[in-house]
Amino acid sequence: MKPSLKQNVLEYCLFVLPVFVFLIAFEFIPFVNGIVYSFTDWNGISQTYNIIGFDNYIEALKPGSAFWSYLLISIRFMLIIVPITNVIALLLANLLNNPKLKSSGFARVVVFSPSVVSAVVIAFLWQYVFSTCFAKLGDIFGLEILHASWLGDPEMAFWSIVLVSVWGGIGFLMVIYLAGLQSIDSSVLEASVIDGASPLQQLIRIKLPLIMGSVTVCVFLSLSGNLRMFDLPFLLTGGGPAEATTTPAINIYVEAFSRHSYGIATARSIVLFVFVLILTMLQVSFTKSKEIQQ
Repeated sequence: MKPSLKQNVLEYCLFVLPVFVFLIAFEFIPFVNGIVYSFTDWNGISQTYNIIGFDNYIEALKPGSAFWSYLLISIRFMLIIVPITNVIALLLANLLNNPKLKSSGFARVVVFSPSVVSAVVIAFLWQYVFSTCFAKLGDIFGLEILHASWLGDPEMAFWSIVLVSVWGGIGFLMVIYLAGLQSIDSSVLEASVIDGASPLQQLIRIKLPLIMGSVTVCVFLSLSGNLRMFDLPFLLTGGGPAEATTTPAINIYVEAFSRHSYGIATARSIVLFVFVLILTMLQVSFTKSKEIQQ
């Protein structure tokens, strides 16, 4: 006897119930509480607080606020890291998608491996590289730049985080691009070869338009991730030197857990959330408009 529609609906609801309860308990309720606390002067510890209206938002958004400078740092990270990471990931995916390339499977594992390593491990690894390995390579090759204070100079610290972010983010995006490239009908590529298209023309004029769905996902992930960047700057430089690598997420963390200004921290987190939401919605709308149905 086939189960009724009501039984099917009940069965499906039971399957999603654990995830739904988890999302309500650990995502929705804390988010709503954060909105409430953003209108208060709560310090994150005491059981009492006062409603202060929009004062926290006014403080965060007023011209000259330090939060704007931290946001500009994140935007600078985004404008540099997002295009570099996506271009390198796409080129690597295109290279490793070649069936004639030997040991491509091993190469994929090597490129993807940083994506599964903890950020703490990556930070300790690169701290050793910047402080010890680069200096020894500088002695060997006579390159003075390798003797620079990579994590001690404000500008060099910024580019150090860019380097580590690109290195750690390429692998995951490469897998997404690789899946998109493998979904392209081989007959389309064969026809382009007959028409005399070069590998670069194939990539730009044929493959890229056909994998715009993958581009949408990869740009979205890298865009939102870099605007919310916290772990690498916090672990590598602590936001320094001279706050040169302090992102909004680090500032929110400091306000909440070091200065015990939980109301200000939650207000700034809401502002950051809205900013990221608007920017990613614009990006997704733009890239999805360029997608081609195969």
